[in-house]
Amino acid sequence: MEHAPKDAQTPLIYLNNAATTWPKPPGVLEEVAACLRNPVYEAGRTTGSLSTDYPFVTREALAAFFHAGLPDNFIFTQNATDALNMLIYGFVKKIGTPFHAITTELDHNSVLRPLITLEHEGAITLSVVPG
Repeated sequence: MEHAPKDAQTPLIYLNNAATTWPKPPGVLEEVAACLRNPVYEAGRTTGSLSTDYPFVTREALAAFFHAGLPDNFIFTQNATDALNMLIYGFVKKIGTPFHAITTELDHNSVLRPLITLEHEGAITLSVVPG
């Protein structure tokens, strides 16, 4: 099955790189291979300074596109599960006191498991609405 646009003038913007996404569009495969051939550079993480800091360049592009202020407002995570876990645990830590969370039994494990764990730890009370 072909996922690329038929019109060569139409750019393909591909953001979903989840583990279950198959097949990868050729452009994604080519770009990943190109990145793996380049030296890694990110400010504060390496001593090199002659390379492009692609994570920061990407943060700048996202901040401009979303009119979101500082590029540092964007973080990159390994996947959606990692991002949701960071969000849930970070929110609980920020609030600091137990609160009530409501979700549905249809929610993904990356949401249900941390919420259930937090409920068992006494950090939250939880209502799970039947699907």
